Amino acid sequence: MQTILITGCIYAVPVFALNLLLPRLSVGNQVGQLRQEINSIKANEEVFGTLLSQQPFYEATDADSQILFGNPDAKLTITIFSNPFCNPCAKMHKRVDNLLKETGGNVCIQYIFSSFNEDLSYANRYFNAIYLEKGKATAMKLYADWFERGNH
Repeated sequence: MQTILITGCIYAVPVFALNLLLPRLSVGNQVGQLRQEINSIKANEEVFGTLLSQQPFYEATDADSQILFGNPDAKLTITIFSNPFCNPCAKMHKRVDNLLKETGGNVCIQYIFSSFNEDLSYANRYFNAIYLEKGKATAMKLYADWFERGNH
């Protein structure tokens, strides 16, 4: 009798454990599915365009930054407010570089550099000086190296 009771408990414990764990596991799966759905909505160009049109417009001129890549006379100018020490900004720089190659000079990219604090602003001054003294090609190579290999 005691052997039957022990055997029954051995089989019952995993069944009860699964009964308690399955609802929690399915909730985690639902959260993942919801996150994926939200990200797909955010990636939709129409949604992006609508959200972008609802944002305030800030005029950026050559007085704000003279760092221009691509065609300065292009109809479309994209102003990028970037931080040399920011990882998402580094990823964006690669995308901007690809955009310039894909569009073949039909777009103008304007960089405005900022930093988290004054101790890091030396990179902003360095980026501006390289562009103004060495030109676009050297500056673009330096920016790519900086963002690709790290910021030291």
